[in-house]
This record gives sequence, structure tokens and C-alpha cells, in this order.
Amino acid sequence: MKKKKSLLIKIGDFIVDFRYLFLCIFILLGIISLVNLNNVEIEYDITSYLSDETETKAGLELMEKEFGSLNELQVMIEEIPFQEALELKAELASIDHVASISFEDNKNYYKDDKALFVIELDQVTEEEKDTVITQIEDQVQDEKYFLYVENGEDQVEGMNIILGLAILTIIVVLLLTTESYFEIVLAFLVFGVSILLNMGSNFLFGKISYITEAIAIVLQLGLSLDYFIIFMNHYMKERSDTPNLELAVKKTVSKSIPEILASSLTTIAGLIALVFMQLKIGEDIGLVLSKGILCSLLTVIFLLPLLLMVFSKIVDKTKHKVHIPNINKLANFIVSSRKVLLPIFILVLVLAICILPNYEYVYNIYSVSSLNKSDNQIALEKINDTFRNTNRLVVLMKNEEKDYTKELELANRLLENDKISKVTSIGNYRVGENVYLGSKVQYQEFAVMFNIPEEMSRNLFSLYMNSHQITQEVSTYRINLVDLLYFLDEQKENLPLSEEMLLQIEGYKQELESSISLLESPEYSRMILELKVPSEGEETFSLLDRIKEEVEKEYSEVKLVGESVSATDLSDSFSRDNTLITAVTILFIAIILLGTFRSLGATILLIVAIEGSILINFSLATLMGEKIFFISYIIVSAIQMGATIDYAIVMTNRYLTLREKQDKKQALIGAIKNSFPTIATSGLILMIAGFLIGLISSSGVVSSIGLFLATGTLISVLITIFILPALLYGLDAFIRKTTWKK
Repeated sequence: MKKKKSLLIKIGDFIVDFRYLFLCIFILLGIISLVNLNNVEIEYDITSYLSDETETKAGLELMEKEFGSLNELQVMIEEIPFQEALELKAELASIDHVASISFEDNKNYYKDDKALFVIELDQVTEEEKDTVITQIEDQVQDEKYFLYVENGEDQVEGMNIILGLAILTIIVVLLLTTESYFEIVLAFLVFGVSILLNMGSNFLFGKISYITEAIAIVLQLGLSLDYFIIFMNHYMKERSDTPNLELAVKKTVSKSIPEILASSLTTIAGLIALVFMQLKIGEDIGLVLSKGILCSLLTVIFLLPLLLMVFSKIVDKTKHKVHIPNINKLANFIVSSRKVLLPIFILVLVLAICILPNYEYVYNIYSVSSLNKSDNQIALEKINDTFRNTNRLVVLMKNEEKDYTKELELANRLLENDKISKVTSIGNYRVGENVYLGSKVQYQEFAVMFNIPEEMSRNLFSLYMNSHQITQEVSTYRINLVDLLYFLDEQKENLPLSEEMLLQIEGYKQELESSISLLESPEYSRMILELKVPSEGEETFSLLDRIKEEVEKEYSEVKLVGESVSATDLSDSFSRDNTLITAVTILFIAIILLGTFRSLGATILLIVAIEGSILINFSLATLMGEKIFFISYIIVSAIQMGATIDYAIVMTNRYLTLREKQDKKQALIGAIKNSFPTIATSGLILMIAGFLIGLISSSGVVSSIGLFLATGTLISVLITIFILPALLYGLDAFIRKTTWKK
């Protein structure tokens, strides 16, 4: 009686028999992906992924609707005399779309022969803004200058170099671990298609973040190259045992699928967990990277069999010796040193847990830096080194009554706080000695301001009071300066005003209207505060609370906008997301491990080992004084748990298989020897990919992700190779007792 084929064998037969159908499908999908490769918007603003209910999102939307966004540039000129700086200010002010320039003779703007110009633009398109920047650079090209664009794109330079070096690394690794030179060609054909499919299908999302775009290709290669290695290892074995090529490929497919699926499932689980983040950039990164893993899996399983059928003769002709070192001595050393290695690991893990509360999370993209800094980041650091940390806060207030006196009084109260260095509003716009647009002046003060006789000033006040039916004694009455200026401008044809006075009124009116365009809309007013605190931290967050509390005493509706507000909202989001993602990742991984090993003991052991490596990774950074960008922590933790746990699975699987026939010591030595090449190869690729991203990328955020991923992978590899065997040996009885039969 003919033996019935298993499901996996049937799948292998189907894939090979219909290989040309799958080729047509890949060609069609490849054409669609190629056409849409550039049809995806790149989002550079992390705050755009915040929930609509957050202060930042609500404030930004309100500000955009009522005023348009603030456009600020900072230009620092070195080695320039103050008089020349004043002349340069006038030249810069003449450039189209420059609304105002802040530059004064004090240490905030001029220090050690260095001048800082804070330039405010009116409402401009991105194209017009680029033109203004070019004109400013032309104006200062003969000077030594640094130009910082606030809210400028976090420039991600060097990714082509990273990709090139990653490809070179992969070639070297494949040369050492594969049996044929042509396998390298096959690898690039397979992964070239998978990367095209992944990046070309991102148009389905409409937009992706710049972080996702920067890391997607390199991490797709780093996380999924071992699928190709697994498949080719099976193929080489089957090809040597099976003379018939088609049958050998069919057997390869059926035997590779379980191993590749097991490897990919944990990685995808870790990435999919990011989708549960309240901050939607997690969904963005999780979906694109997990889609990349899926594309790699599909191309290896469905496209590689066809390529092997076509190029099998070339693969055979280009075989070479495999360069895998003998690790017998290392395996024996690890087993014999287990009683020393395990206590060291436990001690380090306890220390890492103790350091956990001291992690310094940061939420501003410029709070982390890269070795290869962008021009914008260099400019910001230079400006902050010379002057102060620029931290601007915008306060939006519902102010339909347009009470400028109330604005002035509020500004004065805010300036009593020594952490607030400057407040800009219409109400506190200075027009004379201790006189502001929000001031209420008596006729005597008005006479001094405009250099007119007191009697004339008294008469003008009387005319204003009569027109507004005010019966108070003129000698004691105070008029809001803005109201008085508008009255005099409206009545100038009917009043005996001198030419000089008319020019003064017109000048004040132009200054007022210029300020209104930036600081007032029909329903809202806005104040711009300069804070003498860092962009984030407890001191900053506490100051924001006090500012909002003070403003809400005067206005019913108040919104705060700025980098510090964004940091507050991102911090609140991270507190929830961090706990949730950790729990969801562990849950997903635990389900997969329980299905794989059918052992509660083995599941707990593997999660402890890899979760321990994550804790050690970030604790080392904290001990070295490194700040942890919150997105880096979440992404790296998810990837490290999802991807590097594969190494522990390989080691544990080999051990449990050998343990059925051998004693603990021999099974452990065999497991180390059998799993070392796979763990070392996969870990080395991901580690190098991370280091390349970390060392070359100009974006501090992307660099941070790369470096943490590289060190995390290294720690996971070391723990899997040196510590996990000791855990397996010591908890052998516990694992066996908590395993249920298949």
C-alpha cells in the first residue's frame, strides 16, 4: 500500500510543480511595486503620530487653523563687531517673508564677538522657506555662520553607505557559511525582489515615518537572511542525498518551511506588538518591518526553489570549502565553567534590575546625537554652546475681546518667574520707556511719548472720551494705547495733528499690524515665551503646569504648543506604551514558545534569558551616561525579544532533542556545537547592520536605534552561547517535569 504524503510534502510538491505560476505572480507584484516605489509620503514629524486628544496635537491644529505654523530660523555669526551685526540685521530684515528679527545688545544675542539672529518668517510654503534660507545663506556667505532651522527635518544621511557596507558584510558572511559562490548571487536575487515588494507596497499606507524608511531595508536583510541560509543548508544536504534535482528541491521546501516559519514567527510577533502602541509611529514601524519579514519569507519559500531548478548546475560548479571553525574546546569550556558563569549572570541581572529606575528617557529628537551629525544639529549645538538652550513655548488663548491690557499684566506676571526670560505678545510690545501697546496711559504720558503739548494731549483725550461717552474726569482717566492709536488714525483728517505726529501714529500702527499678523486672529491671541529650562525633564514639565495654571486665571480656553509640550505628551504616551508593548511581546512570544516546546519551563527560561539581555543592554547605556530615546527603547526591545530569541530557540531545541538519547553534559556539548554556526551567523549579520546604522547615520534617532540593536544583539548572542547552557543544565529536571507529551 502506497504511503500517504504528509501536508508539508504536499506543499513542497505544489510549490515546485507550479513554480512558473509563482514566477509570474512575483513579476506582476514586482512591476506594481516598482511603479509605486516613490508613491509614498515620508513623515518627519513624530508628533503627528500622537493621539488627537493630546495637548500637542490639539494645540498644533488650532495654531495652524488660526495663525499658520511658526517658522523660526536662528543664525549665529562668529567674529563680528556689534555695529556690523546691526547692519547685517537690517540687511536680513529686507529679505522677503522675514517678519521680524530678534537681536539686541545683551548676552542673549551678542556674546564673545558672536551674534545670534532669531528670524521669524511670515506664512510661507516649503518652497518659499527654502528660498528665504538660500537668500540668508547668500547674505552671510562671507562670514563664519551656523544656520539652524527650527522644526527642520531630522536629516537621515549616510543610508546608501550603510546599505553598501551591509551588502559587503553579507557577502563576506555568505562566503564563510555557504558551500557555493553562486549562493551569493541567489541571495541578492531573492532579497532584491523581497525588498522591492516591501518598499514598493508602502504606498498602501499613504505615508511612512522617516525612521521606518531609514531602517527598513537594512533590518529586513539583517533579520531575515538566515531564512536563506536555512533553506540552502537543507538544499545542499538533499542534493547530495538525492540524485533527482526536482525531488531534492521538493524535499528542501518541505523540510525548510517549519524551521523558517518558527524563526519568522517570533520576529513578526515582536514587530506586530508595536502596533498596539498609542503613539502610532509604532504601528508604522511594526507593519512595514513585519511586512518586510513576510516578503523575505515568501520569496525564499516560493521564488528560491525556481532559481535552484534553473541554476543548479552553476551552484554545483562553484562549490567551495565551508569555513566554519572547530568549537569543541569552546563547547567544553562553556559546560565546565557553568558553575561560575551562571552566578555572574545572576549578579549582573540583579544589578541591571536595580539600575532600571535610573534610565534617562528623552523625547526630543535633538536630545540624542549621532557621530555623523547633520548641519542642522551641528548648528543647534554651536548656538546652545555659546548662548542658551533655545526653548520656545507658544501659548494660545481664546481672546475675542482683545484686551491688550490684560495681556500686558499677564506677561508681567509670567516674567516674575526667573525661568521665563522673554514674553512676546501684542500687549507687552514696547513702544517707549516703560510704555507698551497694552499700557493704559494718561494724557500727560501721551504728551511725552509724542512730544506734544500737554494741553493738546488733554484735548485729544477729551475727544476720545466724548466719542465713547465716557464721563470720568480727563485728568485721571487712562486710555489703552492701542485703542487710542486706532482712534487717532481713524480721525486724523478731522484732528489738528502735526506731520511728525501723523508719522509716529502710522509707524506704531504698522508695528501693531505686523505683530497682529503673527500674534492675533479673530478669536485667539498667542504669546511666545522663551524658557530658561531644557526642552524636557521634570523641571520643564513642572514649569509648563505653572504657566498654564497662570494663564487659565485670565482665559477660559488655553493651549500650549512647543517642543516641551510635545515631550510631555510623548512621555505620557511612552509610560503606557512601554508597559503594554513589553506585556504583549512577552505574551506573543510565550504562546509561540509553548507551541514549539510544549514546555512551561523552557518557555520561562528563554523569556528570562532574552528579557535579561534587554535589561543588561539598556543598563549598560545608563551606566555610561547615555540618554535613551524613548522610541529606540520600544523598537529595540521588541526586535531584540522577537528576533534574538530565535538564537535561544535553536540552542534549546538542539539540547532537548539530544537530551532524549544522551546525558545532560553530552547533550549540552552537542547542542552548543550544532547551534553555534547558526547563532553566530545570524547574530553577526544583525549586529553589524546595527553598528553600521549607529555609526554612519546622521540622524540621532536612527543612530540610537542602530547602536542599541547592535549591542543588544551582541549581549543576546553571548547570553545564548555562554549562559543559556548553564540554565538548561541546572533546570533540566524542571523543564522535563513541565513538558507535556505531543
